[in-house]
Amino acid sequence: MTLQEHCRIEPLERAHALHASFYTDQHWLEFEQQEVFGSTWQLAAHTGELSAAGDHVVGDIAGKPILIIRQPDGSLQAFFNVCRHRAGPLATCNGKGARALHCKYHGWTYELDGTLRAATEMQGAAGFDKSAIRLPRIRVREWQGLVFVALDAATPPFEQVFAGIAERIAPTDLSAMRFAKRDTYKLDCNWKVYIDNFLEGYHLPFVHPGLSKVLDYRVYDTELAQWHSLQHSPLRNNDGIYGDGNAWYYFIYPNIMLNITPGRLQTNRILPAGCGWSASGPA
Repeated sequence: MTLQEHCRIEPLERAHALHASFYTDQHWLEFEQQEVFGSTWQLAAHTGELSAAGDHVVGDIAGKPILIIRQPDGSLQAFFNVCRHRAGPLATCNGKGARALHCKYHGWTYELDGTLRAATEMQGAAGFDKSAIRLPRIRVREWQGLVFVALDAATPPFEQVFAGIAERIAPTDLSAMRFAKRDTYKLDCNWKVYIDNFLEGYHLPFVHPGLSKVLDYRVYDTELAQWHSLQHSPLRNNDGIYGDGNAWYYFIYPNIMLNITPGRLQTNRILPAGCGWSASGPA
């Protein structure tokens, strides 16, 4: 059973689900880590966590540890969170105001831009050139108050993946919103099942009758772009819960959801926690 055999592009009127093996076999989970999560833009942080020089966040993308840190010039840089010596961790948790990155294994020290400042007891090592060693960079982008990384250099340009979203929701400025909280949920389903559910409003009148009354289901529509989709509806009869305006539900391939209502943004990042399990929550 190959990917090509089960992922043929069919006409919309003949759409069907993936074969069950894509939801249950460990082989496909391993494949997805590299070919899906490892080759796409992944939501990694909110800019509120990276407000000043030295502020940093750690995370895991496609099974690989990463580190994002604010530079003295205000830019962001991202690295794999492993020392170039013996792969010890440079940071074990999020932090504020770091002046350097220190390996927790052998004490090697890096500048915030990833260049090696000091290597403990390596002075006598033949051919050791401290100036030639630096942490490999990972692509990182700030957009609308959110921070994204891409591990693979062949990942499509960020502007292409998110094309048109900021213009469509204008004058809403997501970067003006303040980070409120993060929740994490472990769900007894494959991560793709959660995605499948998000991508259709078919179930709203039956599963979410309260939400269905707020959304104008008569004009609820879905728009498709190359790398994302939009489910959109005007708001009605909400008694001030959301305010006047529109509900914009964006899905950005493969696992990012932006739920935008007047004055609010909920981001969902869906991650595999094992074969058949997924973890979901605002990022």
